[in-house]
Amino acid sequence: YRCRECKGGVLFCRECCVSHHLENPLHIVEVSVLLTLAGFVLKLFRPLSLRVQFGHPPGEYCAGPEAGRQGFVVLHNNGIHEVNVDFCGCEHRGCAGALDTKLLRGGWYPAS
Repeated sequence: YRCRECKGGVLFCRECCVSHHLENPLHIVEVSVLLTLAGFVLKLFRPLSLRVQFGHPPGEYCAGPEAGRQGFVVLHNNGIHEVNVDFCGCEHRGCAGALDTKLLRGGWYPAS
């Protein structure tokens, strides 16, 4: 895997690509087509099992994540993304506020 937006065109295994992009889940990732000369093809993070956690600082573990709705769509300057999101469901969930507040605190602006 390689990211179109990270500098250097570094190649990652699947797990390292996901962990490297925990704070950049909207980057565009390409996957190598093995043993062919076809090069790279586009891959979205959703099939890679990346989940964006709201309600905790980046990298902080939530003991009781609650999955957001399926088909969560994000408009970004590099395209339209369908992502997997989790909201805090642990004992700290009240501290982070309502779902829209959690999105805002994460730098994502909810719309309908």
